[in-house]
Amino acid sequence: MDQGHDQDQAPEQLFHHSPDHRVVICTACRYAVPPNAVARHLKEIHHIYRSRRRPFTQFVQKLDLADPDHVLAPRDDQFPVPYLPIYDGLQCGVNGCGHLCLTEKRMRSHWVLAKHSVAGHSLQYRCVPVQTFFRGNNLRYFTGRTQRLHGQEQEQERVVAVDCDLETSLRKQQSDPRVRHAVLADVNVSLPRHLHLHLDLSARSLLHHYHTVTCHTIATDAETATLWRDTVVELAHEYNFLMFGILALASLHCAYLNPEQQNAYYVEASRYQDKAMGLFRLAVSSPDKDNCHAVLVFTHLLVLYAFASEKQDDSLLLVTETEGEGDIIPTWLHFLRSGCSMLCTVWEFLESGPCSVLALAWEAPFAGVNKLDETTALNSLLQAALPSSDCTWSEHVRELYREAAAELALACACSQSTPHAFTPWDALRIWPMRVSDGFMSLMKEQHPAALILLAHYSLLLKRIESEWFFRGRATRLMRSIVRKLHPQWHPFIPCA
Repeated sequence: MDQGHDQDQAPEQLFHHSPDHRVVICTACRYAVPPNAVARHLKEIHHIYRSRRRPFTQFVQKLDLADPDHVLAPRDDQFPVPYLPIYDGLQCGVNGCGHLCLTEKRMRSHWVLAKHSVAGHSLQYRCVPVQTFFRGNNLRYFTGRTQRLHGQEQEQERVVAVDCDLETSLRKQQSDPRVRHAVLADVNVSLPRHLHLHLDLSARSLLHHYHTVTCHTIATDAETATLWRDTVVELAHEYNFLMFGILALASLHCAYLNPEQQNAYYVEASRYQDKAMGLFRLAVSSPDKDNCHAVLVFTHLLVLYAFASEKQDDSLLLVTETEGEGDIIPTWLHFLRSGCSMLCTVWEFLESGPCSVLALAWEAPFAGVNKLDETTALNSLLQAALPSSDCTWSEHVRELYREAAAELALACACSQSTPHAFTPWDALRIWPMRVSDGFMSLMKEQHPAALILLAHYSLLLKRIESEWFFRGRATRLMRSIVRKLHPQWHPFIPCA
């Protein structure tokens, strides 16, 4: 999403008011925003500066809006609702039920909770188009009984029955991948495949290294270990950009483990990454329910690749010479920051799909944050780091500094809330993803305001400095900041 464009949009362009349903729909994200979450939405999703949010909040405050719990499902003749995406949904086939969801896995869970499952009975559902106003905890699907959709006169009413014995067999796939292929072959289930790659001996060797060694170095627990070892490799056989991404990361890991062959592995890594990026940009331009899982995984691999490559030594979070002149943030961070908006239309598939642990982890660092820790950290940053009023910083720069300091205080509180479970992904999600584009522009300019806060953030990054892909980066970042800053600003830099 073009965040700069959002800054220039009029409130009625970004927010569509639907008086029939008493909701306001974000036309960029294509879902309704709860009345009490508008300011947060503008800040966290669109990175709109505080000074520019007032017209949007005032526009929404004048509207007659309902809380999510009191928003009624549209009538049949109101479906589909404009500006909301239409999903291929499932409707429970039990008479009088009508439960809606998107995946067969969710439908199975519904049958268990609703006690529909009876010995000898099959799982039954209809395939219907569905929409939802809200996401997250307020997500509730609705459909219409009859409507014209994609040239059809009526909704599709195909009833699907899944044999209970087969369902039991399919569950075994999680414990033994060999069972998965055998069961799928027996029932003639064909997996969607993209053009298969012919891997030469060198590529097969790198894939083996990733599957047996590298994947374990990027896992954070038993669940993610299975994900990176098995699920990701299976996806890579379907999507070439993900396979190239795996081979690129494995090459960098081999370079780390074999310093005497480092240059050769770096060249190989760059070759695979170049192939991956072109295909990835095509995939991310139109994510769907099939490729979104591979897109999410590759976004994470892109971050690891950026850190493990040698060019990142002194340019962490800063735009490098190899990137475009108009860029204000590195490529890897652009995709990480934009992930929510790029994948918002398929987020439900991600949260219930094979890579759900990655999708659900985006909000994990913020659970259980102690507000006292956050306030203490913010006061410390503002008192110890914000220069005195006699400096030449403009009020705009000061405002950007204060907002970024508030986000960094939240990051520090997050790291203290779960100190033993603080992962590299947490360290990267909780500050670089949330600061404004305005502050990132200061970072590109190497303004003292940005570099001072970046120095404080580097202390947080030292928590993950033992990882092979981040080894020594925080220390080198601090040294780089000291070199870039005029000595007059050195007193504001924290001691390591």
